[in-house]
Amino acid sequence: MDIADATWVKGTSTYDISRSVGVVETRVSKLSLPSEGFKTESGEFLPEVEVCYETYGTLALDGRNAILITTPLTANAHVAGFHGSFENRGSKGWWDDMVGPGKTVDTNRWFVVCASMLGGCSGTTGPISLNPSTGVAWGYDFPDVTIGDMVEVQRLLLDQLGVVSLFAVIGGSMGGMQALEWSLRHPCRVERCVCVAAAPSLSAQALAFDILGRNAILNDKEWAQGKYLPGVGPAEGLSLARKIAHITYLSAEGMAGKFGRRQRENDDPERFHTAFEVEKYLDHQGTKFVQRFDANAYLFITQAMDGFDLAGSYGQTDELDYLTMADLADESSRSSAKQALAKIRLQEAFARSQCQFLVVALSSDWLFPASESWRVAEVLVQLGKSVSFCELSSPHGHDGFLLEVDQLDRVLSAFLSTPEGTLSPSQRREPPSPSGIETSQDKAIIASMIRPGSRVLDIGCGEGALLDHLVHTRGCTGEGLDIDLSAVIGTLARGLSVLQGDAVQALSRLPDGAWDHVVLNQTLQAVERPPEVLREILRVGREAIVSFPNFAVWKCRLEILLSGRMPKTRDLPFEWYETPNLHPFTLKDFRTYCGENGIEILEIHELSDSWLGKLLVGLGFRNLGADRAIVRIARKKYAS
Repeated sequence: MDIADATWVKGTSTYDISRSVGVVETRVSKLSLPSEGFKTESGEFLPEVEVCYETYGTLALDGRNAILITTPLTANAHVAGFHGSFENRGSKGWWDDMVGPGKTVDTNRWFVVCASMLGGCSGTTGPISLNPSTGVAWGYDFPDVTIGDMVEVQRLLLDQLGVVSLFAVIGGSMGGMQALEWSLRHPCRVERCVCVAAAPSLSAQALAFDILGRNAILNDKEWAQGKYLPGVGPAEGLSLARKIAHITYLSAEGMAGKFGRRQRENDDPERFHTAFEVEKYLDHQGTKFVQRFDANAYLFITQAMDGFDLAGSYGQTDELDYLTMADLADESSRSSAKQALAKIRLQEAFARSQCQFLVVALSSDWLFPASESWRVAEVLVQLGKSVSFCELSSPHGHDGFLLEVDQLDRVLSAFLSTPEGTLSPSQRREPPSPSGIETSQDKAIIASMIRPGSRVLDIGCGEGALLDHLVHTRGCTGEGLDIDLSAVIGTLARGLSVLQGDAVQALSRLPDGAWDHVVLNQTLQAVERPPEVLREILRVGREAIVSFPNFAVWKCRLEILLSGRMPKTRDLPFEWYETPNLHPFTLKDFRTYCGENGIEILEIHELSDSWLGKLLVGLGFRNLGADRAIVRIARKKYAS
């Protein structure tokens, strides 16, 4: 079969073979170790370590075009392509939709590596491996391992493969934890870090579910202190552990749509069992998992995930010293002090990072809520690091990181592209701003208000045209902020950092004084609560630049006077029923508001595109002549 232009059809599904890495083999490499073996973070030694892995693409001569994909909890090294043959659909890699020629992780550009994790049961050394000292499987005697140990094994493998540095490390769920660990443990070797549906540590709720799963295994009489024979282990306990975990991978919305309260017909379940479809589904998941996974391995790797804590591992501030200085008069004060300490330690941890970050959350994920992913983005913003954040809308819960291929494909493709991007001009064109206008004159004026080398936050950034202009003409750094995913993707494709979120909600979660300038370009009239936005932009930034259309311009007044209808102009091109402008206001309104609320106007430009408007502005009738205004403001205590 000529795979260059072949398409394979099976049933109603079509698979484009030309974009597949094809039939692949999983390889095993024995790591080169010191004489004492591999030292785990627990202090124990593994005398030898074998790593099961797959690679796709070609490694560049300088060894710098590699991407490492780190695996979720129970996945293996087979991330793309097929085992055996194309027709054997059951052997397709677990993230094949994302990895291959011309796909998001393009194997024509990058050398892609994926390895099964240490401590699992998918070929890399773990509890089912033979202990060379005894000649029998390690089982319960396998050393405790950590996410850090898993990363070190990956590093040793990459060394043996000749990989000098990583263009990117990409991971979802537990793989996202490994990606974050890579960024801190080996900061000089990672250029970009993609963390999808993960967090710097597990929440108490997530810990609770893992604890229940391990208890289910430990309390199964067949567990036998981990010394069970192959095929005779704690099947019921492992099945129950999988069922518990699987519930956390779904969402209420997804379960309602998939199962609801539907029951199986002609089913007569045993007492206290049900005919509900959801029970049958969970039973199927448990049975299938027992057939492919080892109970001891599940114990070790879930324990490793539970122990993952970047703040605790890399933070420097001593808890006793910090809490001694804090006001601990009551329980509330102690809780607040501990939260503050955790944030400080997380900042200390990420201070060592040097790469660009992309943090992706899922809207319905309650195992790793978006707020947990945002913790990473917030800390990186505070440190002035390069970070982008987006929240994908998904009904699939935590499993969305594997199922939301289309959305994730667009986000990752943009992030992994060069600053010039791999998107076509039609894909990268700038959509209209809320006012329908963004002229070169406006850009030049805004740029003139910003000190060279400043850090800038551009709110309502669209596809990043203004921020890109500031980067290239003023040497600025900073982030865009937009609620629209397409705008976020467009900004990423320019090689810029961007945060996805609503102007009010996202601003409230950002740290004080993180930016020198905050730009609110043709956006203030389109937000729900303008006073709150103005307060927030002057909290997170030393100065702000606000541009807005002037609803009191002579053209608007004349239109209402003569036709009795809401006006449409170049700056206000919308019909009344489709306008995004929620709060029409005038230049005079804005001046008055600033004066009454302790905001100083440092610089103002009243602009008009008509000769009459320019004449009126020149004669001092600014509120009548200006189509729009660009204003530099600050709190009076910051004004200079």
